Amino acid sequence: MATDASRTALFLKDLGIGVTEERFLSLVRAAFSAAAGESSVANRWLELPSGEEAVLDSGHFLEKRPVTEQQSPMFQGALSYAAIVASALDTTRAAKLLGVDPSRIRQRLTEKRPTLYGIKSRGEWVLPRFQFHGKRQVSGIVEVIQALPTDLSPVSVVSWFNTQNPDLVTGPDEDQTLSPLDWLKSGNDPQPVIELAEQL
Repeated sequence: MATDASRTALFLKDLGIGVTEERFLSLVRAAFSAAAGESSVANRWLELPSGEEAVLDSGHFLEKRPVTEQQSPMFQGALSYAAIVASALDTTRAAKLLGVDPSRIRQRLTEKRPTLYGIKSRGEWVLPRFQFHGKRQVSGIVEVIQALPTDLSPVSVVSWFNTQNPDLVTGPDEDQTLSPLDWLKSGNDPQPVIELAEQL
């Protein structure tokens, strides 16, 4: 019979999250500490995607807690943040993916107008996976990243990119609503997404 730890490891592996259970737990703890210290966090978090919730539930991180606590914005946000960081690429892996030197990745993250979206985790840059498609950056996403308000939390950014937007419709009868990320991946003009990002 699998232990809680080994079940968690299997779920992390299935989702392509290449960290140990201990590392993931440490990210969750760090995320809760950060969230508890920021008054603006609570009203910016969104619900966990089902895959991330399954990982946490498999390790019993969601069990034996009052429903009200599980549903609290800070609780959901901290877990979402930990999942984003755990599944992100470090600068070395991002450099290998894009075929450049790690120093070029760091340069792109710290330019006045960054061309990659990164998060500082324990003093090191990590890059959420949403901005990559195959072995390249999603077409048109650089301009969208540059248009985003700098005060948005990473969870808000990732959630916004992956949430269907009624202003992004396509299809012969304009009956298909896309998320900003799917809109860009489909090769559509990035300008509508840029304008939506500027309004956040």
